[in-house]
Amino acid sequence: MYRVVFRSFMLLICATALWCRGAPVEPIRGYTVDVWKSDHGLPQNTASSLAQSPDGFPWIGTQAGLARFNGSAFEVLTRQNSPGLIDSEVRHLLTTHDGSIWMSTGGGLCRMSSGKVVGQDSATGLLLSDAVLSEDHQGQIYAGNRSGLFLWQKGWNFSPVAALPDKHVRAMAEDNTGRIWVATDKGVCELRGLQCFADSAPRSTQGLETTALYADRQGGLWLGGAGHVWYWNDNTIHRFTASDGVPNATVTAIIGDDHGVCQRRNKTAAFRPVL
Repeated sequence: MYRVVFRSFMLLICATALWCRGAPVEPIRGYTVDVWKSDHGLPQNTASSLAQSPDGFPWIGTQAGLARFNGSAFEVLTRQNSPGLIDSEVRHLLTTHDGSIWMSTGGGLCRMSSGKVVGQDSATGLLLSDAVLSEDHQGQIYAGNRSGLFLWQKGWNFSPVAALPDKHVRAMAEDNTGRIWVATDKGVCELRGLQCFADSAPRSTQGLETTALYADRQGGLWLGGAGHVWYWNDNTIHRFTASDGVPNATVTAIIGDDHGVCQRRNKTAAFRPVL
């Protein structure tokens, strides 16, 4: 399943992907694994994104369309059967508080509301293709790609964010105090309004290529990059590297559970990648 659904991701998950040195976490028991491929109704085997709609059903973005699993079969949306989907290659998904599903495709952004898909019109000028998507606690929608970070302003109008460390936006996360963090190819910055402030991040992470962010419930921020993971909480920062089990690969996603990303014992931990 991991090769199908998480082909380009490395997940750092506490219970299944992380153990503490000298005291392994007990494996999860009583679960089964289902494998979904094109033979089972997926439009294509490369699943690049996952989301869950308010009705509880999973949505899967692939290179050949958007698939909804209704509990027994896949319903597939493509450019051919859903005109509002401007490109069948769906790269990122976001479910928002109002029940909408945002889709970042190779040709721009789309939004599904009340079952209807509406895509960006090329006449609007700025087509945000292959954009990471995020929503803050106020319901504001952000889209970031190689061209920068943009705030949605209704319709298909977007306002650019200034003072990014680098234009290539990789990820976003909001911590438990409401501070919004943006990951770029040259470090992390804090978003305030329509401007980013790089000096809010620890000096040791400034200029660091950051490709993944995760804010845990303990108020900490996890940063992923090429062959390393950083954890920052208050004035403490720790770097995990190969000696801790982080493989020599680019970390593109970090996920935690109810206990966070890492349960430490004796102040040490080791990562076990899920491949």
